[in-house]
Parts: sequence; structure tokens; C-alpha cells
Amino acid sequence: MSPIDLTTLAALKAWLPDLASITAYDDLLSGLITAASQFVCTVTGRATFAVASYQETYDGGGNRFLLLRQWPVVEVSTIVIEGGPPVADWRLEQALPAGGAQRLFLPRGVFPRGRGNIQITYDAGYATPPPAIAQAVIELAGERFKARDHVGQTAKTLGGQETTSFSTQDMNATIAALIAPYRRVI
Repeated sequence: MSPIDLTTLAALKAWLPDLASITAYDDLLSGLITAASQFVCTVTGRATFAVASYQETYDGGGNRFLLLRQWPVVEVSTIVIEGGPPVADWRLEQALPAGGAQRLFLPRGVFPRGRGNIQITYDAGYATPPPAIAQAVIELAGERFKARDHVGQTAKTLGGQETTSFSTQDMNATIAALIAPYRRVI
């Protein structure tokens, strides 16, 4: 299992029950999980969904709040404004269940205007991948596994009687809907 994987081989095999007891495809399926996980990270604009530490520089806008780039925020370690001492009095907006950027508030004062004048160190991410993200990876890897029988084809005629069409989209609408709330937009 790759550190980037957003689901497990067991979960994918449960989704593809005809493969539950077959181990011949395990390496292929594991590779598809890694590829699908990387795709989901790329589409959502994230390097990872796992908890990671971030040290970021922000421009102050003269407001009481800053919108943090990574989410959900697990812990804020330090806030330094214009090279001064660490800020002790701050509040963090509660994380939304479906995700979304969180605001960091100063109850007494503002983040002064300036370029690169605010440094924030914090941890953000998920202890385990959100269920919707794991399901999106399962479905994407499962579709890619099934599509190996018709690589490069957009349609297939069977006996001159029936035509089957294959999707050429990078992901279906269900997968897109599962990952949409987790896209970084800032």
C-alpha cells in the first residue's frame, strides 16, 4: 500500500465481489488504487488528505481574519505577525462536516496590511480519508479495472445486433459529486 492511497485493496475487492477470493490481480488493483488516489488529490488541488504540517506566509489585509489554505485544521502551532512574538489570542472557525476552508480570527485587533507579513504554522488534514473520498477512489479504480477490456474503444458492436458505448470521460458524474466538496478553491 502506498502512503498516498485513499482506500484499501480489501475495500476495492469488496466493491468488485467477483474478485474477492482471487489474488492474481492484487498488484494491478493496488496500482490502480494508487493512481486513482493521485488523480483525486490532483483534481481536488491537494498534495495529500493525510494530516500534514504547514508553514505558510500570508499577506495581511487589515481584517480580523485570515482564510487558511489547508483544511480541516487540526492544530495551529504559531502565528507571527511582522516578525513579532507569537500571537497568543486567536480563534479558529469550526470545521464544516463536508469540509471547506477555515478562518483564523483575532478577537482583539487585525492582521495588518502588508505583503508576506504573517507566518502561520499549523497541522491540517484527515486522520483517515473521508468516506466520500475513499468511495470515489474505489469507484474510479474499479472503473479503470473494468475498462482494461476496451482500452481505446468508444463503442463495440456485437454480432451486428447490439452496440455498447464506453465513456471517454476522466470520471463519471457520481465520482465528481463525491469529491466536489473537497476541492481546494483558494
